Amino acid sequence: MDNLDSVISDYLKKQTNYAVLITGKWGSGKTYYYKHTITETIKDTSVIGGSIKYKPIYISLFGVTSLEDIHIQIFLSLYPFLKNKSVKLSIGLGKAIARGMFALQNLGNIDDYFSDVKTNPENWINFDQLVICFDDLERRSNNLRIEELIGYINTLVENNDTKIILIANEDKIDEPQYTELKEKVIGITVEFLPEFKKQLQIIIDKYYKTYETYASFLKNNQNFLLKFSEAFDNNLRLLIFALENFHIIYSSIKKDILDIPAKKNSIISQKLEDIMRFTISISIEYRKNNISYKDRHDIDLIGKSHLDEINFSRELLEAKANNTKEEKKSYSDIFLDKYYRPSSGYYFFESIYSYITGAAQFSLETLLSEIDEIFHVKKDKVLPQYELLNKLDYRNYYRLSNKEYLKSTRQVLGYARRGEFKVIEYFSIYGYLMRFKNRLNLNEEKIKSTILKGIRKSKSNSSYIHTLDMALDIPSDLSYRKEYIEIRNAIIKVNNEIHKEEEIKKCHEIVSKIENDWDSVIPQLNDQLEEWRYNPFLQYASAHKIYLIINNSPNQKIHEFAQFFNLRYNHVIREGLKPELPFLATLKNKLLPKSMERQKKNLKNYLLDQIYNQIEKAIGGFNSIE
Repeated sequence: MDNLDSVISDYLKKQTNYAVLITGKWGSGKTYYYKHTITETIKDTSVIGGSIKYKPIYISLFGVTSLEDIHIQIFLSLYPFLKNKSVKLSIGLGKAIARGMFALQNLGNIDDYFSDVKTNPENWINFDQLVICFDDLERRSNNLRIEELIGYINTLVENNDTKIILIANEDKIDEPQYTELKEKVIGITVEFLPEFKKQLQIIIDKYYKTYETYASFLKNNQNFLLKFSEAFDNNLRLLIFALENFHIIYSSIKKDILDIPAKKNSIISQKLEDIMRFTISISIEYRKNNISYKDRHDIDLIGKSHLDEINFSRELLEAKANNTKEEKKSYSDIFLDKYYRPSSGYYFFESIYSYITGAAQFSLETLLSEIDEIFHVKKDKVLPQYELLNKLDYRNYYRLSNKEYLKSTRQVLGYARRGEFKVIEYFSIYGYLMRFKNRLNLNEEKIKSTILKGIRKSKSNSSYIHTLDMALDIPSDLSYRKEYIEIRNAIIKVNNEIHKEEEIKKCHEIVSKIENDWDSVIPQLNDQLEEWRYNPFLQYASAHKIYLIINNSPNQKIHEFAQFFNLRYNHVIREGLKPELPFLATLKNKLLPKSMERQKKNLKNYLLDQIYNQIEKAIGGFNSIE
């Protein structure tokens, strides 16, 4: 910024008939720098040929519709000086802004503000004493034409010797006549390129002066923050937004974890950098409107389905990179390149994402649960098999001695054999064992057999991963490609088994709710958007038990059951619900009017008949599907 300071200082000290333009990207700190640095320079500089100091006037053109609005702002900026009765506006200045003054009310006699023969000329405020800054040139109202504004500025600089500083983002000005007008009135253009380190220090001092602990933390981590300078793109608003978000998270962690002696060495304190990196990256992308709570572009799936991001073998990473370098990168790949690659592991924290994108308040309890899950923590310690896996990670393996590397590899193999890893991790574990073209000279067939056995055993430790089968792509030039394919197929098979078991479990849960808590579950079952509307969960229900519940219910509840069956089957027969056919057939038989009580002409039996007819129609519909 030394160049800008020098330009402004030189501009103020010499005779000129042009304006200075400061251009830079939105949010880069142009206005802040003007108000806190350039303004002080203006106040300390004497008007040419005299001892009177310049008077800075700041006018934002955002939404300004006429020159009269500008006159009003000039007068309001000078009004504090005019409270001193001996200070007056020069006749020329007074006439120039008179229209704006007349637009204001309660000013009293306008003539009282103008100089006269009795006023000491040293107490006059003249045009040549003013340095007027017009900010937001590109954001003015369309009602104020650029020709009109530039013409007014030209009059100020050429006829009135006024110093004019313009602030704008020239990239956002697309009016064809701007270039011609710029050449007429703007003599110097300076691009605002703030030094990120200085700007970071200014922000820490300004916003966190009263938060000494957080300010100290940020200062101690300046080198880490400087890595994001390119991502922030000189946009200080992005930086402030990101630091404010992390302030909330850090304060909560400090209060409930770091300040408690028994907890200060917990896993979360060791993962602060990961938490900070994620908070900053999501803050930037959200503020740039690249993501939202719902539109995540799959960055929440990285590390769950994109296996090259979960401690993957360097060989596979490089092979995949070579295989896809000609392809267009996905948003998630661009995201990782910008904030994480090549040296940082990526972890997605739902609690932080939901907080930043405005979906929920920040919950430390939820974050702690996520950390335990992500980093495989039990009783505040990383499980031993994952400690070993971390050592073999491509970011860490080179720190091991030959002996340590061999020992760690054998120990990981032992844990893998017993199924003590999650199923998704066996892909990368095989990569660790066979990387560098089997440098350890392990028995290749035995290793593959061990991995396949471990995959089958790992089912109890694992959860279903959505889109896993689509994510497990294998480069054509990868070593041991045939073995990788066999391992991938085994992982997908177990993943599908897990999915089926989880779905069955959820079905039993919804059936239990129907049997025990009908009032709370009926809105969910009838909701068009709910997954249960199209899930054949009734195949796991007892038709006899459901019949007893219906038959022993009051009429209102029987009516609700009738509505449920009507919505479920009688609009469109969905083939996905066909597994419920045996349940429906049994329930229909239960509802037949066999007993004397069932044959009575009353409201209850009318409602039961409705259910019977609906089920009979649904059975017919299912039977018509081949």
